[in-house]
Amino acid sequence: MKIIKVENITVDLIKVFNLGINDELYSLELEDKNIGYGLIRENLNNKIEVYILSDYQGKGYGTRLFKELLKMIDGDVSIQVDIENVIMRKILMKCDAIEIGRNGQTIRYIIPNKRRI
Repeated sequence: MKIIKVENITVDLIKVFNLGINDELYSLELEDKNIGYGLIRENLNNKIEVYILSDYQGKGYGTRLFKELLKMIDGDVSIQVDIENVIMRKILMKCDAIEIGRNGQTIRYIIPNKRRI
């Protein structure tokens, strides 16, 4: 598994991921095949987002990608997740995320920097 920073951001990628000017996009590759993407965002809702192709979901790739992206961020990480997004909630629990609140259909988590040792 390789994580490669995507330097050539195309218009399609901007549209698909709604990329902002300071967002960073990473490609997750397995045996030279792209199986997903990870984003480090500068917005207030989610600092990290992970997208894995459906054929590769449930195999731990999303968790591994999320953990690698966490290493690239200084400070605490805040994530907001829909209650129905069970997969992302499981990833957050594996990363020692702490639930800090609920608002309707969303849950807010924080992953303190000190817990990512």
